[in-house]
Amino acid sequence: MKTRLILVLALTATLRAQIPEAPAFDVAAIRPAADTTAFSYSHVEPGGRYIGQNMSLRLLIKTAYGVHDNQIVEGPSWIDSQRWDINAKAEGYKDAMAFRDMSRLMVRPLLADRFQLVMHHELRELPVYALVVAKSSGELGPKLRHDQTCDPLGKPD
Repeated sequence: MKTRLILVLALTATLRAQIPEAPAFDVAAIRPAADTTAFSYSHVEPGGRYIGQNMSLRLLIKTAYGVHDNQIVEGPSWIDSQRWDINAKAEGYKDAMAFRDMSRLMVRPLLADRFQLVMHHELRELPVYALVVAKSSGELGPKLRHDQTCDPLGKPD
């Protein structure tokens, strides 16, 4: 059974250079969650250990690919309802901080292997909402104020 999922990237697409083989855990166990009422989380520990508790497939995808809910389109009916516990290990990572970003990349082939997850990247037009001043005078409402220290466009001073 293949699970098809479309990952929508709302930003501009970048040309991808030839991608080297994805890093992978040396050993990993995925089991149905022992306690589906527990808080869902994932974290890394020193020594290259990745722990995920009570995680849905949607949350695993968000963790692995760094996407938001609205960027995940389609998927199996149980994408949110079934929960999983993950215990994985990768050798050669003594420091947890150095391993954190690498572990996210390692979750990707794990999802492909254990859930037969197939990803499809595409561009889609999505609705965008803008907060605009409604008054022609340019005044803000009584509870809003202009912040002189913030530059929403990120322009250097």
